[in-house]
Amino acid sequence: KPHRPSWCVRNLRAHTLRPLVGFHARQANRVISQGGRLTEILTDKIGVSADRVEFLPNAVPAIAKCVPKRRSGETLKCLFVGRDDPKKGFGLLRQAIAEVTGVSFDVVGMEGVDTDRTRWHGVVRDVDRIRGFYRDADVLVLPSYSEGMATVLLEAMQMGTPAIATDVGASREVVVNGETGWLI
Repeated sequence: KPHRPSWCVRNLRAHTLRPLVGFHARQANRVISQGGRLTEILTDKIGVSADRVEFLPNAVPAIAKCVPKRRSGETLKCLFVGRDDPKKGFGLLRQAIAEVTGVSFDVVGMEGVDTDRTRWHGVVRDVDRIRGFYRDADVLVLPSYSEGMATVLLEAMQMGTPAIATDVGASREVVVNGETGWLI
């Protein structure tokens, strides 16, 4: 079994590097942030001037404007991509699925029993198949209670699929109401 340093040792190492990281971040002309909490740490705790912090989500330099693909009278095709974790908010989405009409859902990343409106796809590792889910969806739904920089938002937008996402983490920096999706 490989040796893992105790929490105390790992924490001490992190504290030891903080002054060095802070010094260099404050001296830099530009500091890259993936947004959300990281930007707050850079500005509030490390002391980097906000005008020197550049938002670059997962090294994606630009996010395209997304337009829903659905036509009037058609069923809205929604997509959820994520793991079965309470903070991802799927329990809330499951309640909405039961109450909302005129929509269908593809759920990628979890197992379940297909219904007339919900198809479960389990874990999908094939990149082309995942791209197909984003391409076919009218909207990505991300009801998370907690996020950093949600990769699924960036993947959806790369495929031109807008998102409906909760206003947590860096979502508000990626999802621009009416342009790249909608924040709830």
